[in-house]
Amino acid sequence: MPRWASRLTLTVTDIRVERLQDCSEADALAEGIERIQFPEVGDWGWPQRKYAALWDSINGAGAWEANPWVVAVSFDVREGNIDG
Repeated sequence: MPRWASRLTLTVTDIRVERLQDCSEADALAEGIERIQFPEVGDWGWPQRKYAALWDSINGAGAWEANPWVVAVSFDVREGNIDG
């Protein structure tokens, strides 16, 4: 896509190198995992466990247990062209 056609601008705010299993609850939620809540028992589902299942479904069985090094990139999203 030509630069003039972009509608979003991403600004990198943080870059970390860490082990996959060091993913926090907040990290899992930022990856798009949804928290499940049942009013009668409170929180359930541990977002990290759901993220581990997703990781294995994408990368193959045992990929989570391998605990590879990953690069975690955080960024801010601004609606609008970078030039505008």
